[in-house]
Amino acid sequence: AALASAVLVLASGGAPVPPAPPTPDQRLDRGDELVLLDAKGEARFPVEPTLAGSALHPHEGGYAVMSGDTHQIVRFKTGPLKFPLEVSADVMHLNPKDLPNHGGLALGQQRVNAGGVAHELVWTFGASGGPRERIGERVKLTDRAYGQLLLVNRFDKRHYHLPTTSGTFLETVQPRDVVPMASWHRVIVVLDPKGVRATVDGKPAPAPGIDPARALATFEGPYPFLREAVPAPLGEGIGLFTFKGDTAFKNVTVRRPR
Repeated sequence: AALASAVLVLASGGAPVPPAPPTPDQRLDRGDELVLLDAKGEARFPVEPTLAGSALHPHEGGYAVMSGDTHQIVRFKTGPLKFPLEVSADVMHLNPKDLPNHGGLALGQQRVNAGGVAHELVWTFGASGGPRERIGERVKLTDRAYGQLLLVNRFDKRHYHLPTTSGTFLETVQPRDVVPMASWHRVIVVLDPKGVRATVDGKPAPAPGIDPARALATFEGPYPFLREAVPAPLGEGIGLFTFKGDTAFKNVTVRRPR
């Protein structure tokens, strides 16, 4: 032990070597909460695109925005994080309409080979924008909670998903002059070896099993090659997702479930 201490001192020019800072996973183990995106929408960890062209942009409204007419996915570079995890985010779809549009968390991102083509496999949970109904001086907003296990072609962004979208409606009422004419929703997802549990505004969202190989093997859609997809071990990707529109994000955090 004395020899090791002497080597440490000599290697540092006579001064003791400071201990390495804890990894994000070690911080979670000691009870810390990791802030990935803060209350103003500013990223606390580096952000990288999962699909080409995807990006997270700051907005003067005090949040971050992802936009696109197809799938956009980014991930936070946290390094590996082991289970269990509780991931939370405030999500708001900025341009609700009747066409399919979603925005929320993207979890467990991993590369998958399906039909000889590289795909990205993710679980995504969040809110889908819905109709707005004017009632006097107020507006009734009817969004919808969703959950999907999604497979996206990395070349042309064609997508396939298990039929798990929810019919859980998220209704709020606000003054007509509030801008944007949209509402925040709190998305919380717990991932552990037994499965996935998700809520949006406290209401359960559909959550397919955490074993993607089993989920894909039981896929009943018209694309048989999906049943032959072989996913890698669960990815480390914790990130954000939007489809057909603009989704706002803030307060994205990770902690061990309590």
